[in-house]
Amino acid sequence: MIPNKPKQTFWSDEQWLAIHATGKNILVNAGAGSGKTAVLTERIVQILKKGIGLDRLIVLTFTRAAASEMKERLRKRLDEEIALGDSALQAPLDYLDQANIQTFDAFALWLVRKYHYLLGVSRNIDIGDKVVFHTAKKAIIRQISEEKFEAEDRGFLDLVSLLCQKSDDNLQQYLSDIDEKMNLLPNKEEILNGYGQHFLTDALLDESIADYLDLIKQEASRISRRLQRLKSSITDETMRKHVLDVEEALSDLLASKSYEKYRENAEASLPRLPSKCADPDQKELVRTEKEGIKKSLGSLRSLLTYNQTAEMKVEVIQTQKYAETLASLAKEIDSRFSAFKKANNLFGFMDIAKLAIRLVRDFFEVREAIRLNTYEILIDEYQDTSDVQDALISDLENRNLFLVGDVKQSIYRFRYANPDIFKAKYKLYEQGSDGMVIDLSKNFRSRREVLNAVNDIFARIMSGELGGVDYDDSQMLKYGNVHYSPIGDRQLQVLTYDSENYRLSNHEIEACILASDISKKIKEKYMVLDKETKTMRPVQYRDFAILTAEKSQFDLFKQVFESWNLPLDIAKDENILTSREIFAIGNLLKFIWSLTDEAYFSDFGRETLLGVLRSFVVEAKDRDIFEIFQNDLREGVKSRYPEFWEKCNYIAQNIRNSTTAQILGEIYKSFGIWEKILRLGNIEETENRLNFLLEKFQELDRAGYRFLDVINYLDAMLEAKLDFEIPKNTASDLNAVRMMSIHKSKGLEFPICYYPVLSGRFNLAEIREKVLFDRKYGIILPVFDEGLKDTFQKVLVANRYKTEEVSERLRLLYVAMTRAKEKIVVILPKNGNDHSFGDGPVPLEDRLNFRSLAAVFDSVRGILSPYSSEILNSEFTPERLKKAEVASPPERKLIAIKHHRVTLEKQAAVTRIASSKAMGLLEKEEEAKMELGTKIHECLEIIDFSKDIGLQIEKMGVEPLIKAKLLAFFGISLFSTKNIIKVYREHQFEFRQDATRRGIIDLLLETPEEMIIIDYKLGDLGKAGYAEQLINYREYVQSVTTKKISGYLYSIFQETLKKVF
Repeated sequence: MIPNKPKQTFWSDEQWLAIHATGKNILVNAGAGSGKTAVLTERIVQILKKGIGLDRLIVLTFTRAAASEMKERLRKRLDEEIALGDSALQAPLDYLDQANIQTFDAFALWLVRKYHYLLGVSRNIDIGDKVVFHTAKKAIIRQISEEKFEAEDRGFLDLVSLLCQKSDDNLQQYLSDIDEKMNLLPNKEEILNGYGQHFLTDALLDESIADYLDLIKQEASRISRRLQRLKSSITDETMRKHVLDVEEALSDLLASKSYEKYRENAEASLPRLPSKCADPDQKELVRTEKEGIKKSLGSLRSLLTYNQTAEMKVEVIQTQKYAETLASLAKEIDSRFSAFKKANNLFGFMDIAKLAIRLVRDFFEVREAIRLNTYEILIDEYQDTSDVQDALISDLENRNLFLVGDVKQSIYRFRYANPDIFKAKYKLYEQGSDGMVIDLSKNFRSRREVLNAVNDIFARIMSGELGGVDYDDSQMLKYGNVHYSPIGDRQLQVLTYDSENYRLSNHEIEACILASDISKKIKEKYMVLDKETKTMRPVQYRDFAILTAEKSQFDLFKQVFESWNLPLDIAKDENILTSREIFAIGNLLKFIWSLTDEAYFSDFGRETLLGVLRSFVVEAKDRDIFEIFQNDLREGVKSRYPEFWEKCNYIAQNIRNSTTAQILGEIYKSFGIWEKILRLGNIEETENRLNFLLEKFQELDRAGYRFLDVINYLDAMLEAKLDFEIPKNTASDLNAVRMMSIHKSKGLEFPICYYPVLSGRFNLAEIREKVLFDRKYGIILPVFDEGLKDTFQKVLVANRYKTEEVSERLRLLYVAMTRAKEKIVVILPKNGNDHSFGDGPVPLEDRLNFRSLAAVFDSVRGILSPYSSEILNSEFTPERLKKAEVASPPERKLIAIKHHRVTLEKQAAVTRIASSKAMGLLEKEEEAKMELGTKIHECLEIIDFSKDIGLQIEKMGVEPLIKAKLLAFFGISLFSTKNIIKVYREHQFEFRQDATRRGIIDLLLETPEEMIIIDYKLGDLGKAGYAEQLINYREYVQSVTTKKISGYLYSIFQETLKKVF
């Protein structure tokens, strides 16, 4: 029975229903800003007021932060009710900290620990370290491979022959990936035990071919829809006749029903577009749609390469023996890896969840006890549920689910969220038999203008096929915040720019546009609504947020904002191994170990010592380093840095009598790490990383690790890119512009939101792998036909993957735009090509081709044009950015450095340097050669490339050999064949990708179409590491330009130029 809603309550009718409805499963479809967390909290309070114990509720979230927030909200509400006289709520308040308000992972672990004796696992079962697991699984896969080679296993050797060339490294990686993907299945063990019955059946093969035919029909239907649009909109007689001619030319193709008929009619040719037309706009529309038709015809022809469907079957059947071998190997890996985890009493979160599923499925009494004791299961952010999590909840529910979510905000596919679960529940409950749906569409966060912008855009780009939901009236956000008063300048704003007008990269231009606009709003006292007082006040820095889909440009924005004297707080989790202080400590650990092991010293002593000497730990002078490496290494260090040498020796002598944490602590203490990090900046973050590393060493000590084990552990982290991230604590009282990823912004809100860096390409890398596991078709392999060729099943999987990726990106954009409370500002490069579809919906066939968020906005430029303005600002110059006057630090409370006392102290960082490996011992002739090379290098730094080169060299008065080498360099064809418009010499850079990359590019040439990297070398260009160094340079240049990039090595003494890419 739903109680009557009081007239004075602030709850909407839909919220009131969501708070009080009972008796069946309930799915609350909660749009952005609809107050879902408040509704969820109030529902719990109302349940408790009925006398239901808090111990009878299971409340599940997806992050620990969300669970903590839920507890605090509930604590506040209970305090309020108790203050009003409801003393019965004191008991649940006292019990709150022990309540089952936690993440899915924590709940599953609680279940497994509670009933551990039924599952045959220890009560102290724990979550294992990801690096330990990665290393163990890699060793298991390698061991199995070696065993198969030794046994000359025919199936395995055939697999190696198909997929590998020089080694079986690729195969080992494929096996690891297959194991990882299959681990997402609730019934992985069942699948592995009966792989053939699940995936190698005639029925599934026939279904696959039917799916493929559907894919062909979908492509043909896109052609039909384009023709229908033209027929309904073209009135010009000449163009209308042409459209009918096109339709006639394609009539047989569009009438096809079978694969064979489609193939027979796919080569239809289109009539030429008439040159004369009375209406140029209609002619352009026909031309645009015909281009789309031609693309669809091309796609169709690429799908119709088989003569008949029987050939498709044959290809897949040819791969099945390899798939069976892979499945058999995956089963063996799973068995051994599971044994390893059980023996060490360490499991992954997915393992724990599956143990919990096994518990409730295999032990009736446990399942019934939980069901009988549980009044309700409440789940927040249900759209982010995985298959395994949903399987657990399905086994426990008893028509007592309360699910809250919004499929439009499902943005965690990379964490295995499956939005189809939410969609299926919505469809089922909407029918009313197994549950009920409550739609919360009223938005209490944003101004009407913000909601109008969001609705206008997403009504045109989001649908059930792409995005997961038809964005119709039932999904549109309704205005609900009555505290906003009408005020000007709150419409969507689109700031565009023409990069040809600036001498900056697109990202630099966009950062300048933001900095300029924020400065202007601050200066003009732009007004916003105060959240607490509900009155208007001048905007502050903290009211601005910059949201991006990627993190690669964070450092660039920081630099630009410093040049504008603006405070910018970047919410970016700090990595461990990719930080410079940890890199230095890692090298120090290795050097200390090398003093105990001569072989290790021979292999790694030189390069690790070089890393330590150049780091903040020693800060050695270049001349000292040269002298140390020219002579005996030990003697050189001992004579020039005796204190450093003594400390290293002392720690090395005590390695076997100390734990790794004690050693690390001694390093922190002896080398004065805590004091030295004061010079590095970002003290709080650096200290957090050092503390984390010490805690990690303590954890590894408990697992029985010794010193060399820990070094290998750190190497494994680097090799597998399994870095740990420490969440950055952003001070809520910091008056600074916020910058963060869209994922990080989920659940937050800001008065004014900016959206730059929209041109990043969507991630389609996974579908390029040769071997994939798909939950529907199983293991997908290529077939050999004069080389490796993808089967039609791979095409099906790739097509679905692209659709899912574009859908997720649309949802990501929805999350981003719904963070704004008062104003949305989009930054886009000026687009010479008009891809807009007017003010109507963007056709599905065009939306499927979205490959960036910029392309999404381009498609709706028709409705954006009234809000667009081009930015022209003469202050946006490289000279302005180079000033980099750092803004006065925003007010921030001083935070005392916290030291974990463990006999010793803490550690330092790992930054990848984009230059080739450490120098070895230098011979006398090498030193002379280097000195000559240095002189030539210095000349190249000062020569003006736009003036007479020969004349400049003559005026330098250099020795004949240097002159000859300089003339030879400037004689290479690049300087005569390329239109060089800009020259960058000794170009220093630092950027973040998978690691922090730093380096100096010797020479960077810019032409209108291309960026050319040239790296000088003294002699042979074939040395290992040179190409990788150039690739690092390329990755940086790619981060700041969209131009084509070429890379060359130039040997000064051999006078040869080698193109690397």
